[in-house]
Amino acid sequence: MVESAVSPESMVSGINQVSNSAVCTDVNSAGSILEKTYGKRFPNIFPESNDDPIRTFVVSIVLKDNASPVFHKGYNVPYALRDKVESELNSLVKKKILEPVRHSNWASPIVTVFRKNGSIRICADFKATLNRFVDIDHYKLPRVDEILHNLVNCKWFCEIDLSNAFLQVNVSEKCKEYLTINSFAGLFRFNRLPMGLNVSPALFQSVMDS
Repeated sequence: MVESAVSPESMVSGINQVSNSAVCTDVNSAGSILEKTYGKRFPNIFPESNDDPIRTFVVSIVLKDNASPVFHKGYNVPYALRDKVESELNSLVKKKILEPVRHSNWASPIVTVFRKNGSIRICADFKATLNRFVDIDHYKLPRVDEILHNLVNCKWFCEIDLSNAFLQVNVSEKCKEYLTINSFAGLFRFNRLPMGLNVSPALFQSVMDS
């Protein structure tokens, strides 16, 4: 959560001052210069770590009346990737995004997705287990044409990448067992909103709009 604010005028002024001594050739360079300029002055805007959840929101997953637990065996992970996957699982446990469990009535196989930088993201194949039992949240997602309409007459544009956006949202205690994942390293359950769940986009959008 942002506790301090920076006026647009001071931000633009700071960027202009930086531009006199350095020319940004890409977005990453611009972001790096901006962070170095304002990081110490506004630490709540540029934290060293973004692993903490949004404390003011906890979302719940509602199941249909006919829901029954499904325990799915884990998918095979190539041995060449196992060290990377296990390292990422351990990292998520350390950040309290995941927690290991010994027993669960629910379990979904993990799926690994490569990021552009070569690191991996741990997702779950809830299509094989949980998704068909979830009572769909019909919260309205913004359409592209609506977003473009709202940008009419705008002169300044900024692209913001919400790092691990879903994983910033806590899930209620009673829902955590539904979000258990099965891997070669054992069972883990999500404490945060995972990727792969069919209602994650709607739940996250409702948090964004609140």
